[in-house]
Amino acid sequence: MPQWAYNSKQIGMKKINSLPRRVLIVIPTYNEAQNIKPLVAAIGNVFAGQKTYAADMLFVDDTSPDGTADIVRQLQGRNKHIYLLSGTKAGLGRAYVRGFEYGLGLGNYFAVVMMDADLSHDPAVIPSMLGQLEQGADYVIGSRYIKGGTTEYARHRQLNSMIANLVAKHFIDIKTNTKDLTAGFKAIRRTALETIPLRDIAASGYVFQVSLLYEFAKRGFVVREVPITFHERHHGVSKLGLHDILEFLRLTYSLNPQSRVRRMIRFATVGASGTLVNLAVLITLVNALHTEVMIAYAVALETSIISNFFLNHWFTFRSVREDNSPSLAAQIAKFGRYNLVALAGATIAWLIFSFCYKALGMWYVPADLLGIVASMSWNYWLSVRLVWRIIDTPPTDPEPHHELQEA
Repeated sequence: MPQWAYNSKQIGMKKINSLPRRVLIVIPTYNEAQNIKPLVAAIGNVFAGQKTYAADMLFVDDTSPDGTADIVRQLQGRNKHIYLLSGTKAGLGRAYVRGFEYGLGLGNYFAVVMMDADLSHDPAVIPSMLGQLEQGADYVIGSRYIKGGTTEYARHRQLNSMIANLVAKHFIDIKTNTKDLTAGFKAIRRTALETIPLRDIAASGYVFQVSLLYEFAKRGFVVREVPITFHERHHGVSKLGLHDILEFLRLTYSLNPQSRVRRMIRFATVGASGTLVNLAVLITLVNALHTEVMIAYAVALETSIISNFFLNHWFTFRSVREDNSPSLAAQIAKFGRYNLVALAGATIAWLIFSFCYKALGMWYVPADLLGIVASMSWNYWLSVRLVWRIIDTPPTDPEPHHELQEA
C-alpha cells in the first residue's frame, strides 16, 4: 500500500468552513472494500489542511459483492462529505456518467475530480491539479508520462499502458500535446464538463477515459498535465478484461472519422478497389475485345486512376469536400494534379519492381509488393499535400475561453 495512505490515524475529514472552491471527487468502486478507509483518510488529510478548497467524495459502487458499499455507509455516519451512489455493474464509463449526473446535482462545484479507488492515485496531487484549473485549464490529467511522472507497477502493465497510449494517440489523432491519454486521475472544470453530452459517449469500459478526453479536445478546451507517481494496487484485482481491450480498439478507432490513421486506411481501401478495376478492365479489353495488350494496359491504368479519384473525393477526403466546395474548374484542376501524381506513382512502382526483379533477382511477388507499397505511399503523401491540400496542424494549447473567477 502506498505510504501516503497511512498519513492519518483517524478516518474522516475535519469540518471545513465555507470556502470559495468546492470540489467533488468521483470514485467508482467494485470490490474495493479494503481500500475505502485508507483512501478516505488520505483525502481527508489533504483537504483538512486546505484553506482554498473543500471536497465532497462520491463513491459510485456497482453493487460490489465484497461489501464495499457497507463500508462507505459506515463512514457516512461520521463524515457528511461522503456520498454513495449504488447501481448495477455496467462498466467504468457508465459508472462515471452516473456519478457525474448525480454528483453535479449535489452542489455548485468548481471542479470534479476523477480517481481510482485502488490507492494508485495519490490525493496529495489534487491541489496542484486544481491549481492548473485556476490558471486557465479546463481538463487536467495526472500524468505518468511527462517529466516527473513515474509508475510503480510491473513491467508488463507498463508495456500494456504504453501500447494503449500509442494506439489512442494515433487512432483519435487529437490536436493536443497530451502524453497520457489513458490516465484515470483528472480534475475537470465543472462548467466545461456540463457542456459534454455524457450520455452520448458509447464507452462502457476503460476506453471512457480516452473518449472523454476526445470530447474535451475537439471542443477546444484547454488540456494540461501534471506529473504523478502511479502506485501499484495492494488489495483487490484489476478489472481490465478482454471485453475492455476489444472495446478500446474499436472505439478509439471510431472516435475521430478524420484521424490520419482512418484516412490512410480509407485511401488504401480505395487503392485496393482501383487494383480490381484495373484488372477487370484489362482482362475485358484483352480477352473479350481483343485489344492490344499495351493499349489495354494504358486504358485500364487511366480507368483505375479516374475511379480512385472519385472514390477518394467522396470517401477518403470527404471532410475536405464538405468544408470547401470549389468550382468545376478547380475540381478539374484537382483531377489533373491527381492524375499526374498517380501516373508518377505507377512509374515508381514499375521502376522498383524492375530493379528488384531484374537487378536483385528477387521473386516477382515481393518485388511487386514493394513497388505497390512505395507507390501507394507516394500517392497518399502527395494527395494529402498537393491534391486535396490538407494541413495537419500541430498540437496546440488553446487559450482559455472562460472566466476564471467562477463561483
